[in-house]
Amino acid sequence: MFEYTLDDLNVTAESVSKILYREAPLAAQEMAEDNVFVSRYEKLFKMYTRFVEPFAYSRSVEMQYFRDVFADSLTYDSPIFRAAECWSRGEIFVVTIGRYIDDSITGLYERGELTDALYLDAVGTSLIENLAAKLQSDIAEKYLNYTKEEDDEKLSSEEFYAARYSPGYCGWDLSGQDELFGYLADVQLPVSITSSGMMHPRKSVSGVIVMERKDPSWNLYAACRLCRNRCGMVRRVV
Repeated sequence: MFEYTLDDLNVTAESVSKILYREAPLAAQEMAEDNVFVSRYEKLFKMYTRFVEPFAYSRSVEMQYFRDVFADSLTYDSPIFRAAECWSRGEIFVVTIGRYIDDSITGLYERGELTDALYLDAVGTSLIENLAAKLQSDIAEKYLNYTKEEDDEKLSSEEFYAARYSPGYCGWDLSGQDELFGYLADVQLPVSITSSGMMHPRKSVSGVIVMERKDPSWNLYAACRLCRNRCGMVRRVV
C-alpha cells in the first residue's frame, strides 16, 4: 500500500478551475485569476479537506491473466483489449479520498448552497485525480528505468511509459469492477461497489496501471490510438 498525505495531492485554485471548465481552458484561466473565486476556493479547501484520508492500494497482475479474467467485460474489439497487446507489466489499483467530501457536498446541496457544493465537488475531483496520477507516477518509478545505465529489473523509459485505464472508459464495461475488486478481495479496502459497478465513496478511482510500449508515430495512449471514436480533449496524451 502506498501512503500519501493531503500535501502530496497538490490541489490549487487553478487545478479546480480546470475541472469546472474542462473544455474551456481560457475560461478556466480567467477563473483561477479571479480573486473572488480564489478566496472562496481557499475557504472551502480549509474547511472541508481537514478530514480527507488519501488511500491508495495496488497489486501486480500478469498481463495474460488480465486479458483472460477481464475478458467478460472487455469485448475483443474494445480499445483497451486491443491496447493490451502493447502492455508489458501492470498493477490493479484502487484509490479514494474517503467519504467526508462526499457527505459535505450532499450537506451543501441540502442547505441550498449550490455554488459551494459545485466548487467543493470540483475540489474533490481534483484531489482524487491527482491521487491517481501520483500513484501512476510512483508505479512508473517502480517499473521504468529513467537512466542510461542498464537495469535488467526495469523497462527502458525510452520504450515504455505508464498508462492508466478504468472500467467505464475506452470500451471497458463497468462490470469489470466485479473482477477488479474480486482480484483484491483479500484486502480490506475502504471502497465498495454497487450491483451496477458504481463506487462508494464517490470520489474513488479503480483500474489498471500498465507499462505500455511507445509508438514513435503517436503521442497518445494505445487505446486512444486504436479507438474508432473521436473524443477530442478527452483523448489521453503520453
